[in-house]
Amino acid sequence: MLICIIQTLTVNSIDVKTTSGVVRGMTLQVLNKTVDQFLNIPFAEPPVGSLRFAPPVPLKQPLKRFLYGDREDAPGNVGLYDQLLALKWVRENIHSFGGDRDQITIFGESAGSISVSAHILSPLSKGLFKRAIMESGAHMYNKDRDVVNTTEALVEAKQIAKQLKCNETEHWLQCLRAVKAEDILKQSQSLRFAGYPVVGTTFLPIPTHMALKNKQLYTDIDLLTGITANEGSSLVALVLKVYDIKSVDEFQAYVKQSDDKYHGLDVQKVTDFYLQSVDTKR
Repeated sequence: MLICIIQTLTVNSIDVKTTSGVVRGMTLQVLNKTVDQFLNIPFAEPPVGSLRFAPPVPLKQPLKRFLYGDREDAPGNVGLYDQLLALKWVRENIHSFGGDRDQITIFGESAGSISVSAHILSPLSKGLFKRAIMESGAHMYNKDRDVVNTTEALVEAKQIAKQLKCNETEHWLQCLRAVKAEDILKQSQSLRFAGYPVVGTTFLPIPTHMALKNKQLYTDIDLLTGITANEGSSLVALVLKVYDIKSVDEFQAYVKQSDDKYHGLDVQKVTDFYLQSVDTKR
C-alpha cells in the first residue's frame, strides 16, 4: 500500500501597486510567521534586438554581462546598469512593501561582492543605498590598475565578433545583436576579461586605486566585509583551468599566469605565503 502525505501551505495572493504597474505576490505562513513573497518582478524591457548590450530600458529584462562596444548603445558594464535600474526601482517602490527607502542594504558574495564594490565606486549609484555587505570579493585586484580598461575590453569584444563571423567594420555590433545569445556566451568563456567590470566608462570613470586615493567613492554608507575561506583555491580550476599542481615550479607558473590577468602579483611572495606550511622537498 502506498500512502502519500501532503502538507498543505496556506497561500493568499496580495497585490501591490508600483511605478511599473501592479505586481502580485503571495502571503505565506512560514515558521509561524506571515511572509509576503514577490517573485520575478519585471522592471525593464527584455534586452533583445537593438537593446542587446545597451543599458536597460525601464518598462512602459537575459544577455547582459560586460561586453564593451565604445558606443552609447554599448557602454559596457550593462550587468551593473541592470542592477542600477533595479536599485532605483526598489528605492521608488520599497515603501509600498513596508520598507524604508533610506535603509536599503545591498549584499553580494564572490562576483556579487565585486558588483557591490562597483556600486560603491560608481557615481551613478550614489544615494541609492545606505548599507553594503561584501563577502569575498571586491573590484580591486592590485594597487596599480584594474583588470580591464576600455581599450582591452574593445579588443576582446571585436575578437568575439570575429569568431562569430562578424567583421570588425562599423557594423560589427549590429551583427552581434543578431547572433544567438548562447553562441556569444560560448565564445566569451575563452576570453581573459569576460565578466569583469570595465574601467574608464560612465559607470566606472576612474581606476579603483585612484578612487580610493582621492576618496572619489561612496563613503556615506555602513560597510560590512568578510571572506569565504579557501574560495580562491576552489576558483583556480575555473579561472586558470588548473586541476593538478605537482611542483613548486608549476605553482609559480600558474601564479604568473594569474598575473597576466590581475597584474602586479609578486610571484615569489605569493609562493612563499601559500606554501609556507607545505613540505616542498618531498
